[in-house]
Amino acid sequence: MTSTTTGGQAGVADLRDILNQGYVDYPAGLDEEKFIANRHPPMFLVYSVFLRYFKNVYHMFDGDLVLALVLAEIWMFNMARYFNRTGLRQGADVLSDPEKRRTLLPGCNAYAVSQTLGVPSETVRRKVRKLEQMGWLERNHDGALIVTLKLEELFPPALTLQDIRYFVGTARMLTTLLEDE
Repeated sequence: MTSTTTGGQAGVADLRDILNQGYVDYPAGLDEEKFIANRHPPMFLVYSVFLRYFKNVYHMFDGDLVLALVLAEIWMFNMARYFNRTGLRQGADVLSDPEKRRTLLPGCNAYAVSQTLGVPSETVRRKVRKLEQMGWLERNHDGALIVTLKLEELFPPALTLQDIRYFVGTARMLTTLLEDE
């Protein structure tokens, strides 16, 4: 799936690609030959972000990365479809209200999660039951799976802001390292 750009910035099509769980094919003005010629510093920067995040998730989920993946996939499904309908600038009033969430968030089922992740259906069903018992998942008005507000206790704004700062700072270093001259 390719995307469009507007004035050197990622365009609306890029956001649609992400919302539809595609990949944004947007090189951001990076000198790819420069990367190939000296790939280790950029790889170090990129993977330092990933490793830091994976270690945090590993600890948050007591080492159960499949549980984390199931929850993340359901969250992505819910949010991508909601934002695809409403746009990225909408949501605070709906997403902060438990009843509106149950009504307006598009839910998914364990089978779809199993297919997307490549994890056996029974494993996903077990993880879903555990997540429901923990209060992080519930059923919407159609009986489909949606994430609850309790999940935001696990990922509070301060933690997300810390992750964003680290990501953006690293992305700036990477961009400087690889930008066209």
